[in-house]
Amino acid sequence: MPKSEVDLYYNDEGKLGGDGKINKSILKITTWNLNSILNVLNSFPKEKNPLLNYIKEDFDFLCMTETHLKYSELNLEILQNFLPSDYIKFYNCHKGDIGRSGVATFTKHKPISVFYDLGVPEHDLEGRIITLEYDNFYLVNCYTPNSGRELQRLEYRTTKWDPDFRAFLKKLNDKKHVILCGDLNVAHTKIDVHVQKRYAGATDEERAEFSLLLKEGFVDAFRYLYPKDKEYTFFSSYFDARSENKGWRLDYYVVDNKAIKSVKDVKMRKEIIGSDHCPMEMVFDLSQLE
Repeated sequence: MPKSEVDLYYNDEGKLGGDGKINKSILKITTWNLNSILNVLNSFPKEKNPLLNYIKEDFDFLCMTETHLKYSELNLEILQNFLPSDYIKFYNCHKGDIGRSGVATFTKHKPISVFYDLGVPEHDLEGRIITLEYDNFYLVNCYTPNSGRELQRLEYRTTKWDPDFRAFLKKLNDKKHVILCGDLNVAHTKIDVHVQKRYAGATDEERAEFSLLLKEGFVDAFRYLYPKDKEYTFFSSYFDARSENKGWRLDYYVVDNKAIKSVKDVKMRKEIIGSDHCPMEMVFDLSQLE
């Protein structure tokens, strides 16, 4: 049996002692695969930097995936100073300190606790999950493993990671509402990708695993609001994919089915450059949670 008991994931050093209450109704959340946060920060002048300008839009939660950070880089001055001072920073990096994968969550709201990964050694090396606990919900920031160009990780992804991650989310949802966001590396249906081929993220196996998550009581928030829209979050760098709207929808907001009425909007920000992914935002009304 996988180690899916929620209490096993608490990081004692991460217990922040707050009550997790948020004194506002409308939350603004963004998820963005940066494909290296240092590359984005260093590749543009400060006044034109897409990340620095974007965070001025005053988000409650900034959930970044594929940060490519090493733990040894977290004290770099550029990382210490790029965010406004009212944000609390949480990083989860590859435990091999090799600058791959990685996630970061920045928030203005002090959580009750923060915990990292799944508690399953096979999954936890690559630093792919941060979970923040609040009064009546968990916010899970996730960068799901890619199956690889040759699908060399497809079996691991669909027979190990996906079932264990699904069990983790269900265990959270037994206690509170769940808001999951991040790059989930799946184009769930045919309208979620512009080209119909068997690529990583568009295999029958990956799509079936995501369908199982939805059957367990979770909802794909964007598709719930916009059942027929062809909007994407990832665009190949090999051609002018954004202007031609040729991409993949790999980034998601997934909430439990009792929280879906709190989702007021989900939108892609294709005009924001800096990465091969664009930011994806959600407006969430806490007052609608029961």
